[in-house]
Amino acid sequence: MSNLKDIKSEIEKCANDSNLTELQIVAKLEKHYFDKKVNENLKL
Repeated sequence: MSNLKDIKSEIEKCANDSNLTELQIVAKLEKHYFDKKVNENLKL
């Protein structure tokens, strides 16, 4: 459970450092890792 708390606190910290909301940060992370996985699959 501490891993989720760590992730949440990192997202909150990133949100405070930038002008983005927590949901916007999560959306950007999702897009980044989705695109990364798609690119890996395209290379196969």
